[in-house]
Amino acid sequence: MALRSASVTVAPGETLAITGPSGSGKTSLLYCLSGLVVPDSGSVLLDGVIDVHRLTDWERSDLRRSRFGFVFQFAELVPELTLRENVELPLSLNKVSHRSRKSRVADLVSRFGLEDCADRRPATVSGGQAQRAAVARAMAHRPAVVFGDEPTGALDGESGEVVLGAMLAHAEEDGAAVVLVTHSDLVAARADRVVAVRDGETRSLCRCVSLADCFLGPDRPAGSDPPASCSCCC
Repeated sequence: MALRSASVTVAPGETLAITGPSGSGKTSLLYCLSGLVVPDSGSVLLDGVIDVHRLTDWERSDLRRSRFGFVFQFAELVPELTLRENVELPLSLNKVSHRSRKSRVADLVSRFGLEDCADRRPATVSGGQAQRAAVARAMAHRPAVVFGDEPTGALDGESGEVVLGAMLAHAEEDGAAVVLVTHSDLVAARADRVVAVRDGETRSLCRCVSLADCFLGPDRPAGSDPPASCSCCC
């Protein structure tokens, strides 16, 4: 396992960005937090009570379906379904009534600007449209935690901003915690808090009023790692 002595806490309604170079363990951390991977040791507590890794495989699967939402770098939509049907899928799996499903999906399709392509399949739409549908699908059942693994990594700047903005706005509206793995300073700057993973260990970066100023200041060399502290507040 790529992690050791890694520890994070995320509050309801908080957005946490996990940064670090490739191979540092940040995706492994995300997968452990979401129950996709069971670590050799340690625990993941949901609501301070439920130890995700003490659940059975079926219970973890049920937890991911009912209380977690996932957005990956590439939309990972079901290719045989339309965008509308993809958004509806978690509601169907959670046995939400037909009327409630249709109302919720119609609202999400409108909010994410998918009206013109909602009845098309993923292969026939743009990457930005597909990713917006993926975010809408992740939000459909109002999850407690939304996990994003480079959710804007495959998009251009404009499309990425639309997707990220919609993701954070709807998570805030529903009071969901958001955990994002990202290489992007701009994405990390939108988070409430940033944790860096280095060699499988975590360390919190500064909590300043303007993370953009901290990360993107003029004295920071291009491509360098985010600082452990900054002149803003530390």
